[in-house]
Amino acid sequence: MRILTTALAAAIALAPLAAPALADGTAARTVTVTGITTGHGMPGDRTTQRREATFRASYYHAHGTYPTEQQFRAWYLRTYHAQPR
Repeated sequence: MRILTTALAAAIALAPLAAPALADGTAARTVTVTGITTGHGMPGDRTTQRREATFRASYYHAHGTYPTEQQFRAWYLRTYHAQPR
């Protein structure tokens, strides 16, 4: 019980120091007082969607047409050595 009280007191005391770093959104990862890491970035599905949109836009810019699904899958496999989700 004494350890819990000490940890809670430390968390309350250090909270104002962490708030400015989190308020402006610059902290991509935050380690709390308990050691739990939060904010792991983009989930895999959104990462794949972002990669797909970027590839399709650059392909359109270079060729004037959008790539087919087969062309996209071939590029993704070649680039990332994995199937898109």
